[in-house]
Amino acid sequence: MGISILAISFIVLLILGMPVAFALGIASMLSVMMTEVVPVNYLTQTMFGAVDSYSLLAVPLFVLSGVIMEHGGLSKRLIDAAKAFVGHITGGLPAVTLLGTTVFAMLSGSGPATVAAIGGIMIPAMIREGYGRGFSAGTLATAGGVGIVIPPSIPLIVYGITTNTSIGDLFLAGLIPGLVIVLSLYLVNRYICKKKGYGTHVARAEWGARGKAVWRAKWTLLMPIVVLGGIYGGVFTPTEASGIAVAYSLVLALLYREAQWSQVPMMLKTTFLISGMILVIIATASTYARILTLERIPTLIANFLGALPVPFWIVLAVILLLLLFIGMFMV
Repeated sequence: MGISILAISFIVLLILGMPVAFALGIASMLSVMMTEVVPVNYLTQTMFGAVDSYSLLAVPLFVLSGVIMEHGGLSKRLIDAAKAFVGHITGGLPAVTLLGTTVFAMLSGSGPATVAAIGGIMIPAMIREGYGRGFSAGTLATAGGVGIVIPPSIPLIVYGITTNTSIGDLFLAGLIPGLVIVLSLYLVNRYICKKKGYGTHVARAEWGARGKAVWRAKWTLLMPIVVLGGIYGGVFTPTEASGIAVAYSLVLALLYREAQWSQVPMMLKTTFLISGMILVIIATASTYARILTLERIPTLIANFLGALPVPFWIVLAVILLLLLFIGMFMV
């Protein structure tokens, strides 16, 4: 009965539009109150324990780094450099968007921060060049998802902490799939742009202009090497890397002199909102997962799938379709 309440209430709340963090928490609370599988105060202990982690400091710090880049002129320099090289090809601005979001995701680790930083620049630019509004927004929304996979990804940090998996290994595992996603998105965008005639009149930039754009963005482009190189080289941990990313982006923002002191409260507010949303999801998801574990649901599902007389790829396809369906509501 407990698992029925847990699953049905969670699905109903998602369909009704309840934020996923609250849906997880309310479903867990209802299950505990109606079945008394554990004391109610056990939920609060579990939620506190889930976020009481040193490694989770990387979440707000990487988000803050991305926000500083957005307001400090770093993201604009990334866009200018990308535009100089690929802005003239078919679907040039979508390609610039993909390149910009990829590099920015490597610096901030956050999908929402990436979308906020690149979208404010690229969506108006694409609309001015004749790209459709829906196409422009869709390109940015899908490109922002790269931040979930490509390192240093905040969801990968959370996953590593939750499952006690090496975060460095997860970063290495996410690099190639992230680049494959970017390439796949570009091919789809190129096909749509060619079909609809988008972006076919942008002039090719001269090599001198390309060199100037890269030179202006040189310190920003060096940031992924410093952050990721330090992690993979064993110089510092992902949590320490997040602090270095904040310091690096802050120094560049002061150097470029594009950020204003009056923007600091807004930058901190954005960081608190994004980080708080992530941490609340972690806290409530931990209670949901703990109840599932107490009910032995993961073990039952694993035994059921393992006993099916079908090839492994069918089981994998069913799991992927299930995750796709759930992901339609968890936005």
